[in-house]
Amino acid sequence: MDGSFVGGRGIDDFEPVRADFIEAAEAYLNRIAALDEHTELDVREMHGTLADLQAGAARLSGSVQLGEAGHRSTYAAIEKLSYDELRRRLRRLPLDSYFVTFDPFDAASPPVLATIADDLADIYDDLVTGFEKRASDGLVRAIDTWELLYYSHWGRHAVHAQTALWQYLANRELD
Repeated sequence: MDGSFVGGRGIDDFEPVRADFIEAAEAYLNRIAALDEHTELDVREMHGTLADLQAGAARLSGSVQLGEAGHRSTYAAIEKLSYDELRRRLRRLPLDSYFVTFDPFDAASPPVLATIADDLADIYDDLVTGFEKRASDGLVRAIDTWELLYYSHWGRHAVHAQTALWQYLANRELD
């Protein structure tokens, strides 16, 4: 195989995949950056933003083998906020603490306390790391970074946060 096809897909088939992920990542970063200590997070919007981000990340697998052609990011200034600044901006969440099981296949795995603010801050940090990698080493390295961090770190935070936000919305709808 010459590398021009991955899983029966041609090079041009992956351009929308990359563009969709980068657009979702930029939307997420912009949504978090727009928050301040006086702005309450819109739970429904964040739930949708996380869904778009997660779907985009899940489709990235395999697209990195196809070279540098790709979406030009409009995310011009990457302001890497400190963890303390992110926590300050996320202070006005209508919900925060929830319980999660880290290994759903281990019946002995106890539920642990997690926070939406920590989830959103970790996702933010890992996405910015990918954009920094893109600026320094190009799109292929950025996609490698996003994919590695998705499966090793921020993907779990996205799933857990999305589940907690869904439950919060469902409880409000059913009341």
